[in-house]
Amino acid sequence: MDIHARILIDYSGSMGYMKGSQEFENKYLLPNGSPRIELVKKILIEDILPAIQHFSLISIIRFSSSTYRSNKFISRYLYSGSTTIEAIEKIKELKAPPLGGTPIYTAFKRFSDFLKNGVLSKKIMFIITDGDSNDVEDFDEKIIEFMKSSNIECPIYIIGIDQNIIAETKSKNLCNKSGGKYVNLKAMDYDKAYIDSMLFELKTNILNSSLNHISESKEIKPVSTTNVNDLKKKNQLEINEDFSDEYISKLEKTIEGNTNAISLIGKQLELIVNQISALKNSDLNEELEILEDSEFNLKIGRYAESVLNSYLKDVVKLKNCRWNNEIQENYEPYDFKIEDGLNLTYIECKSSIGFEKNFYLSKNEWNFFLDHKDNYELMFVSEVFKKDQIFNMGNLFQAIIDKKIVPYSIKNRKIKSDLAYFRIV
Repeated sequence: MDIHARILIDYSGSMGYMKGSQEFENKYLLPNGSPRIELVKKILIEDILPAIQHFSLISIIRFSSSTYRSNKFISRYLYSGSTTIEAIEKIKELKAPPLGGTPIYTAFKRFSDFLKNGVLSKKIMFIITDGDSNDVEDFDEKIIEFMKSSNIECPIYIIGIDQNIIAETKSKNLCNKSGGKYVNLKAMDYDKAYIDSMLFELKTNILNSSLNHISESKEIKPVSTTNVNDLKKKNQLEINEDFSDEYISKLEKTIEGNTNAISLIGKQLELIVNQISALKNSDLNEELEILEDSEFNLKIGRYAESVLNSYLKDVVKLKNCRWNNEIQENYEPYDFKIEDGLNLTYIECKSSIGFEKNFYLSKNEWNFFLDHKDNYELMFVSEVFKKDQIFNMGNLFQAIIDKKIVPYSIKNRKIKSDLAYFRIV
């Protein structure tokens, strides 16, 4: 059974330099100074296209709207064929996009035509985007409704590029209801090990889907020797060349399907081996990473702060909440400041890439905390880049008094000077 894939690439302004926008110009650049579209290109070339190179048809389309306030839809076919080498060359030609919006719902409707044609092929839709849809508010539910009314059954795979919590929730809902998978890549730059880890489940799901469709092919039933002899005896039918050619043709297709299945299983094993290796290396280096960098690293810390910033503004809807490090790291002893009249609240954000909720306070943070213990709060983001679970510990001093946060570890650790260790119970 053939498998057809269509890849929709968000080509909105936030994927580029946002030139011409006084408020957002250069805001979305990666640490190396490149726009997000460069990250998308690497993901497609190094991860997605190799995972679907066995597909019989791959279509790649970029989409956007002319401005944030216009409904004018803009799109362009980048590639349509079955050769991933040619597709990669077309992807490499992508430049940073101009200003524009992200009409996800319109793009899906416009390019859903291929989902309706041909019942003998499996159809898969990929959407790569860094934002929310600007054409309809609930693009996830609107797409699901459209699929039902149009009798479309198609798994949708969405790769988010640092989507905020609102866009992430909608994208995840759409993928779950369509039978696809969702992943939100929140790294500040292209980290091969991190990308491999985040895309592991998605690529495994694609390979499993391919294997299932190969196994759905009808088995070739061999010609019975007894039946042949009976036919010969009765002189009713001879096994002529046409019959033999038909049988051989079916047999060749079966062999081809089995060969493809073996190849896919090999890819699955390779993915699993690489993932196990990465996890082992992560376990070996986990404590070393903590010891070498009391704040983990700038990438993890900054990302955790961005998650918390979205949560405080979009979910809790706090007013007058300022993120100190939104533009650049200011190295203040707190990360957020909330002004409510004469009242000030300071929030320190700590994070971890795993399940453990351990953190350090630097000497400056500790002294500032003691001087402002009545209005100093702590929020913790665990499983960064994976689940982004937020724990609001409230007033840090009260949490320590209530023994919700303790200053001791459950295993031996070496701690650098001028650091205070804490663990959330």
